[in-house]
Amino acid sequence: MEIIIIMSSIGIAIYLYTTTITKNNELEREKIIENEARRRKKEENDEIDEARRQKKLHVEKAAILKHFEKEKKSILKVFDKDNNGIVDVLEDDGASDFLKLLNIHQSKIIEIDNNYVKNFVKISTYLNDNKNNITSLFEQLKRFNPQIALEENTMKNSSNINDRDRLFRVAASMIVMLQQCSASIVYQKLQLGYNRAGRIVDQLEWAGIIGPFDGSKSRKVLIPSEYALEKHLRFLHQAKIQGLGKGLYTKESIDDSINDMKNLSDIIAQQIQSYNLILANALSMIISATQKDLVSFYRVYEVFDRLNVFDSMWQETLSNNITSINDNLSNITDILEEINYSIYSVELSISSGLNEISNNIDSSTSLINNELKGINSSIDFNNILTGMNTIQLYNINKNTRSD
Repeated sequence: MEIIIIMSSIGIAIYLYTTTITKNNELEREKIIENEARRRKKEENDEIDEARRQKKLHVEKAAILKHFEKEKKSILKVFDKDNNGIVDVLEDDGASDFLKLLNIHQSKIIEIDNNYVKNFVKISTYLNDNKNNITSLFEQLKRFNPQIALEENTMKNSSNINDRDRLFRVAASMIVMLQQCSASIVYQKLQLGYNRAGRIVDQLEWAGIIGPFDGSKSRKVLIPSEYALEKHLRFLHQAKIQGLGKGLYTKESIDDSINDMKNLSDIIAQQIQSYNLILANALSMIISATQKDLVSFYRVYEVFDRLNVFDSMWQETLSNNITSINDNLSNITDILEEINYSIYSVELSISSGLNEISNNIDSSTSLINNELKGINSSIDFNNILTGMNTIQLYNINKNTRSD
């Protein structure tokens, strides 16, 4: 009997234990299923939130890009009203037609002074250089792209933005100052191990500060100055904080781009104004010579001479600067500021000087147009005068905008 009771007790204990284990396993499974359901729900919600964030970013990007394109279209229209891709004032070859008139009337100019012909040829060269520079600058303006918060190559390894070598900033400043970069340079200048120098160079490339590896050549430095470097690194830092993705445009970067584009358009406007003023007054000089109006002739000639128009090397210098401009917005600001400074000291003095004597040109308009028709020129002198007024109005609006 006792054995039966013991066996029953053991059976009951086993049953209760088995039942408890089974119940616990069921509860554990239910818990696992519940946790998995919560995890999947969270993933679904995260995906929905990310989709909403991406949609919002897409809408914001579309809006600011639309604003940029509207500003760009407005600026281009100032110089190219018929939207044919050519600056309006350059559709007729004024420099070439000026030289044709000079050839026809050189004997009358020689009667005044034999040396004047040589100076007139210099004006023709100046106008040609001026025309080429306007064309190059306008092509840059047409290709102008908005600045993005992160360069494409910056995102190769964006996770490393906060994992840079502690000498990264020192190396960045050094290579910007030297305007050349290689692992050997970083190795020698900072006295580091070669492997560490190589890693720093990789980080500089990921940050968009230098270009990619190009065989035995030194890496191209994409940042022209310490100021531009600070600006570039601020963009990277802000983009990292905001979790911005590759190629994302921000309001700040678009505003900077529009300002750079306006600076470039200001340079073009000044160049066009100089071109119009010099061409108009040079044509007026030839007509004055044919009419034996030496007072008007010498009045223009003396201003040209005083402003150093005959011997100016500015257009050649500008041409060299233009070749430095590219679509890398990290360095375009500094280049534009340098060009603007030079224009302020040279081109503006030419424009202000010629504006003093341009009021009398209107009286010669019909004579100049007749001379141009005589060489089958497509130039309408009235269009040159209109162009001068258009740029003057542009400059007035620009000054109002600045205020």
